[in-house]
Amino acid sequence: TDFAKWDKFDVEKEVEQIDAREDQEAWERQERVAWLGDRRNEAEALALAEDAASRERSRARVAALRARGRGRGSRRAASGGVEATAQEGTLPGATPSDFFEGLRVNLQAVYALRDTAEECMVAQGFGDARSKFQEALRLVADTEQLLDGETQAVGMDEEQMSKYKQAVHSARLAILFGAGKCQMQDELYPEASESLKAFLLLHEDTFEAWFLRGAAFYHMRAPVIADLHWRRIEESPKAPNALRQAVAELRGKTTHKEDPPATSQDVVWLARRATSLAKEALVIFREQFYKTAQNKFVAAVAHLDRARTMANAHTLPLLSEGHLEHLRQSACVNIAACCLLRQCEYMVAVEYCSRVCDTPVPPNKELHLKALLRRAEARKRLGDFRGGRNDLQAAALQCPPGSSELTQVQNRLEHLEFTSRQFLETEGGGEEGLADEDADLRGPSSGGGGSDGNSSSPRQDDAAGGGRG
Repeated sequence: TDFAKWDKFDVEKEVEQIDAREDQEAWERQERVAWLGDRRNEAEALALAEDAASRERSRARVAALRARGRGRGSRRAASGGVEATAQEGTLPGATPSDFFEGLRVNLQAVYALRDTAEECMVAQGFGDARSKFQEALRLVADTEQLLDGETQAVGMDEEQMSKYKQAVHSARLAILFGAGKCQMQDELYPEASESLKAFLLLHEDTFEAWFLRGAAFYHMRAPVIADLHWRRIEESPKAPNALRQAVAELRGKTTHKEDPPATSQDVVWLARRATSLAKEALVIFREQFYKTAQNKFVAAVAHLDRARTMANAHTLPLLSEGHLEHLRQSACVNIAACCLLRQCEYMVAVEYCSRVCDTPVPPNKELHLKALLRRAEARKRLGDFRGGRNDLQAAALQCPPGSSELTQVQNRLEHLEFTSRQFLETEGGGEEGLADEDADLRGPSSGGGGSDGNSSSPRQDDAAGGGRG
């Protein structure tokens, strides 16, 4: 016996490793049981749909045979009854047997696409897996639409309907989670964040999804949002130790992969990087971390400006100049939205809105209108009431007569006039003072302002689509 080795043996460390291994095995067993349960529910739903379709076909054949054995008048009446039965399906002329057969076909197709996508992920074919997951999600949406409101139409009881909906629900969860993991592998972090968000809204008890979405924000250089997700793992005693260790490893990495310096040959790279930054900023904007989103929008605009400067007459048409210009204007408008929601840096908002309003290229009408409205709001808060009035008057000229947009602009113009008169009465000065800091942010840039990550929820039209494309 080598007593020297026993002297160096760390009992506590070995016990910790054994405990961690046992926890991991227990977690894997739990996941396996859940997976088998989902597969069993799916098989039962398929069998139910197939049996129901067969039963309805048999009923239709019996009804036809009974109608054939009657007289001519009875056959006419029976045919009318058959037509009435045929109209009880999901579509005009569809019978209950057609409904159940269509349901079975849809479920089989969803499960086949999901399984194929998971096999592609094992084989590192993430591009094929993404397309399969997207197709499966479309089929899931069609199946859910097929099930909604059809309980009475096909004579289905609530228990059967709940089994079908549970099978479709479990398939949607598996597809969303698989799509998020696939997008993480391909470094499509904004898309992965959205897929995992949809998954967590339906099933918030999956710790791996919290870890992956936090990792997505970590790679998008939004560590505060990542910490909020990882805190869910750290504060729960049920979270597996493997995920805790993975969180600790990512937190220990203080450096990110830096962007390589751009040269005259990197125009395409700059355009792609700007698109990626705009997508990341839009995702972070929806999480209401406006300062982080603003920094990313500013970086996207800077990348696009560098690309335009470096591109020559031969390479610029290859970069889809119209798309890049739309992306740049969207980012500028969103920078202004971030400033207004944070209630600071109004001069920055005016500067970036002016890039859209004063551009020599014919601008997008929707973006141009948003830029005018947000520049008017920023100028009002700065006390430049004359400039704000001019912007609102220009915006009114772009709105169709009698439209809701025109009414909204006119209301904002009246509010600006009221604020201007009130300021002149209280201050007794010109139009160079500060505007009312508590004025509501209305119109396309509505939503209460606030500090980064601690403000009210913005409306859906606050972001001008800077991450599209």
